[in-house]
Amino acid sequence: MVRERDIRKIERTIISKMKMIENGNLSLKDSKIGMFFNALKDVDEVSYEQLIQKYKRLTSKLNGNK
Repeated sequence: MVRERDIRKIERTIISKMKMIENGNLSLKDSKIGMFFNALKDVDEVSYEQLIQKYKRLTSKLNGNK
């Protein structure tokens, strides 16, 4: 069983990486954010869905599709 604390740590890591990507400090590829999304999906589907939507908006914005 995964502790709530560990779930929140994964969420914070994802959010931090998304901010770094948005600011241009980190590339999508170098962020390895997918590992964290996969880990989160296994333990907290609701949080995963919320964060993946934000991530999709971010990538769309970065790719100029918005």
